[in-house]
Amino acid sequence: SAVVDVNNTSGFGKEGKQGVDGKDGARGRDSEALTIFADGSPLNLDLSGQQGLSGENGGNGENAICENQPVNVNYNLVGADAGDGGTGGNGGDGGNGGSLTIYATDRNYLKQIYVQANGGIGGKPGEGGNGGKGCQCPEPYWVVESCVGRPGDANYSCSTKEFRCLNGENGKNGRSGRVGREGKLGSLTL
Repeated sequence: SAVVDVNNTSGFGKEGKQGVDGKDGARGRDSEALTIFADGSPLNLDLSGQQGLSGENGGNGENAICENQPVNVNYNLVGADAGDGGTGGNGGDGGNGGSLTIYATDRNYLKQIYVQANGGIGGKPGEGGNGGKGCQCPEPYWVVESCVGRPGDANYSCSTKEFRCLNGENGKNGRSGRVGREGKLGSLTL
């Protein structure tokens, strides 16, 4: 039976590059501070913070560049590994709601004022990139015969060795980013 030689190993193909990480989304703008003098007129104000922008997706890992598997060589082979996918960018944080100061001489004037001052929603995260494909071995194992001496001589002997080829690893998928944090609620001073 053939003897397996585990020590003598060589790679084939060229490793794929890792995918580029996605950029983080920009933070949403904060709403401004506002001061008003209430006189009983109806007023509808939106002082909400701006939504955070989405993070970019991570780039895909490159496939390994695979040349043909060398044939009947007297050493083991390992295919080149692929690149991992890039990490997705984080979503941008939402902007803070604005602050409002109201001066009023009559409490009933306040009933005519509607204010929206929510914090901005956090941006969506970018998705991780996909990993690339590693080099595969079309021929997973083969046997090579080697002989010593000349046929007919007393010291003539032949032996066979088995060699293996291991597939290169596929790249891992990149992690997704995190969702942006929500902005703070605005404040009201009377």
